[in-house]
Amino acid sequence: MTQLIEFQHLHALVQQNATGFPLIPSQAHATTVGTPYLRAPGVVLLSKPDVNLAGMADFLSGFSEDLDFPQYLEDPTPLAPGALLCKTAGQLCYASFSPKRTYNAQASRYFDNIAS
Repeated sequence: MTQLIEFQHLHALVQQNATGFPLIPSQAHATTVGTPYLRAPGVVLLSKPDVNLAGMADFLSGFSEDLDFPQYLEDPTPLAPGALLCKTAGQLCYASFSPKRTYNAQASRYFDNIAS
């Protein structure tokens, strides 16, 4: 129960802004001689992985239609943004966008091959 109350209290402190980057604000103060200090801790999300492959549509459609590269954007298995970014970057390096590529469902095997 204590953890739930702590979470609810923390959730109340978090502010959402229009950019989608949550924060717990902490205003800087200064002593009378100008030394800066904080009265409470704060947290600001500066970066988050976010991937949108739709921008690749024009690029992929520029290849021969026989390769069916635009189909790459229709992979039915979602991946976490960081994994999707890494997999796409690796496949972009070798233009591995055909139906014979490693699909998202086999992403762990793909990453294991890269790591070895």
